[in-house]
Amino acid sequence: MRSALNYLNENTGLEPITIKGSRIIVIEPIQDLINAIENDTFIADIEETWWRIINKYNAKIKVQKFDGTYKNAEIPREYTENPDLSECLYKNSSIQIPGYSKILTLGLGISNNEIREDLRNVYLYRKDMKLAEIPLNIPEELQNRYYGYVEVDEDFEEEIIRIEDLEHYGFTSKKSKVFQQLKLTVTNEHDNLMEDRGYVNKKVAQDENLQNELLEASAELDEFLNTMDFGGEIASGKSLPKIELKWHGIQFPDEEGNRLTLGDCVSNIKFSVKNHYATSKEFKLRLSIKCENSTLIELSDITSRIAPGASELYGPFDFEITERLRRFKKHSIVLEVFPVRSTKVEKIEAPFYYDVDQIVPEHREFSLKLASINLPNENSKRVDTSQSVNNITYNITNNSAYTAKLALHIATYMGDRENELLEHVLLRTDIIVEAHNGLIVSCPDIEFLKETYEDKILKGPVEIRTILSAADDFGIYETADIICKNPPLTVYLNQEGGFINQTFKDVLMIEGDEYRSNINGIKGDWTFSLYKDHPSYVKVADHEESRKEYLIEEMLKQTIRVHLSDNNYSILAMFSEDLSDIEDLSYAELLHYSYSIVDKIQLKRQQG
Repeated sequence: MRSALNYLNENTGLEPITIKGSRIIVIEPIQDLINAIENDTFIADIEETWWRIINKYNAKIKVQKFDGTYKNAEIPREYTENPDLSECLYKNSSIQIPGYSKILTLGLGISNNEIREDLRNVYLYRKDMKLAEIPLNIPEELQNRYYGYVEVDEDFEEEIIRIEDLEHYGFTSKKSKVFQQLKLTVTNEHDNLMEDRGYVNKKVAQDENLQNELLEASAELDEFLNTMDFGGEIASGKSLPKIELKWHGIQFPDEEGNRLTLGDCVSNIKFSVKNHYATSKEFKLRLSIKCENSTLIELSDITSRIAPGASELYGPFDFEITERLRRFKKHSIVLEVFPVRSTKVEKIEAPFYYDVDQIVPEHREFSLKLASINLPNENSKRVDTSQSVNNITYNITNNSAYTAKLALHIATYMGDRENELLEHVLLRTDIIVEAHNGLIVSCPDIEFLKETYEDKILKGPVEIRTILSAADDFGIYETADIICKNPPLTVYLNQEGGFINQTFKDVLMIEGDEYRSNINGIKGDWTFSLYKDHPSYVKVADHEESRKEYLIEEMLKQTIRVHLSDNNYSILAMFSEDLSDIEDLSYAELLHYSYSIVDKIQLKRQQG
């Protein structure tokens, strides 16, 4: 103890403090910190963040400058120019929030004078320290003078911790249910004050409240559907496959790839057809050589019956470059398959070039898809320190005319920062994939070791990124050319979150009564619109519970429309309906399934 006291005095010239508390000594401070202390920016930042502690507990916080003088942190003068904070303009205590215990204190104030920017607006405080802004619609004439604070109980604080960002100055998701509930409650109190003071009219306040309820309903519905696990993100646009076609090799002349000339022979053409229908079906299989949509050579035209779930292999076939083909043109080996008595055709193509060079890569010449992965926590993308992600395999498909030597690179990155590397997991440069063929590559486990990650990230989103590149020159590719990437897989280190699909990017209120609700947009960018003059809505507008149920049911109907518009029919099978022949359903049957799913989801949601 004595040696520590001597060290302190000899190295800093300071004596031990004699009162209860803590002293922080910064060794070799950077110049920015020195400047902030000298010009009082540092003490102002402390006052901004900790003024509730100073006000509630009479806490003494002081900063010593380099000349030995001290400055005490105080409640910002912009707040004290008004009546005492405990008597601020509007104060409400113990507000119950459904499902999240209560707000202990909500204080809202209007300053007589302009407030500096970092002290404006209403903020949530956790453990008496400023955390994040609660966005409100503040009238323009008050935007430079309005301030406030929100304090919640311990149970609510535990919910808030889960959506804090790493710097504890914001939220990772403002779409989360806990944030939407908090914002809705604070908004209602804010609206009451604005209406009492004559800054807004009741209609505007009601519209803003409805907007918040729409956002809340959207987040709640997304969260519930996520727990139902009906398969596939909306953005992926996955649909139920019916016929799966795959090449199993095409042998082009050595060294020439798919640039062919008169007399060349293409041989050993093989392919498979897999039947994903629920019943055995007869399929028409046509293999031909085409140029500019014209069939120049018929290689095969057969009918084959395939059992449900079975895959059949066909070939080999071959052909020679003759005068029947068109010189200086791109051609394709085309496989077309369709059920007998159906017009729905599935096809795959393998291009080649007759006395002309390939200039750019063909669309989807290579593909890299995650085939399997095991996350450590069931039904969650959470990964804790020392846990592993394992059984990682990727399916690599080579649809080019060349045997490809490829490199597979896997790395982890900070999920909330664009290119901040965490760990190089794998670099394999010995992957050989034959032309028009594929293989499965197994990868090592990703271990989230404390010594690897702790210095860079304690908690938050982590992206697993995978890149396929050329490990040697082939075709039009040169060594190190990036060929394709797998969409990043996001896991969450030491926290829950992030796995809820966001159906609607925006929600709107429309004046009119032509629809109850509607959607507009394209895949991945849908907008939900509520028609607030529709008689059905008008009847429930003044009844909170009925109004919220109305919003959720309308959003559910439009959510199903979004899925069907994106060719994702899996939502119709979430209660184990057999929809293997979805494209054969009549409009009446499709409508029946859609209505049935709305009823079943609503029943399940209300029972839960």
